[in-house]
Amino acid sequence: MLQISEVNLISVDKSEESWAIEGEVIFEDDLSSGFAASYLAEEDEWEELSLELEMEEGFSMSMLKDMILSAIDEYEE
Repeated sequence: MLQISEVNLISVDKSEESWAIEGEVIFEDDLSSGFAASYLAEEDEWEELSLELEMEEGFSMSMLKDMILSAIDEYEE
């Protein structure tokens, strides 16, 4: 399973209903992929999350989602 090293945000657009998020996820061995996501903040649910690369090896989607939310907290500071 691929380990996620880092999540970098490019943009975060927060509307009242959903957040549009774009960024890059960096996996071990310097593999990286852009991503786009929609997050419904009031429901605490992911509407969509897609990576530019189709990943042949697995990774933890829940870890990626948690890392994106943590990056958003840091992005706002």
